[in-house]
Amino acid sequence: MYHREAIRCENSKAYTAGCVMAGACLETSLLMMVHLYGNELETAGFVPKMKQKYKPLFKWTFKELVLAARGMNWLPTGLQIGAEWNTRRAKIGDYAEVLRQFRNLVHPVRYLQDHSPSRVTIKHLKMNIDIVELACEHLGAKVNASLQKKLGIVD
Repeated sequence: MYHREAIRCENSKAYTAGCVMAGACLETSLLMMVHLYGNELETAGFVPKMKQKYKPLFKWTFKELVLAARGMNWLPTGLQIGAEWNTRRAKIGDYAEVLRQFRNLVHPVRYLQDHSPSRVTIKHLKMNIDIVELACEHLGAKVNASLQKKLGIVD
């Protein structure tokens, strides 16, 4: 649904709204992954805590979801969070963080601090849609591999 809305925003020239929808699409996909692989996340130590207890899934932030996906290598990375951008080394997990930052432009203060006076353009939206599609391919590959393993179909 969110992917379809991002495309509709592109056609309507609502580029900021489209970036927000693209971010919502990735956030939804990551929520589903955490739901499916919660035990693996817990074992690996990527479940955030709140008051010394594991945080319920519906209280996770988009940032925590991206960090977990990066940590579990569902979305491989080439850069550290906060490191200087390097397009040659960046991988899909790094671009997922870029998408998260674009999604956060829905907040007026974030827009003013991070993007003003620039405008979000069709180029930004197309890049964010591409990020979502590639990230979903990576996530889908993880699901397919685990299904094949469960079914004993692994080569």
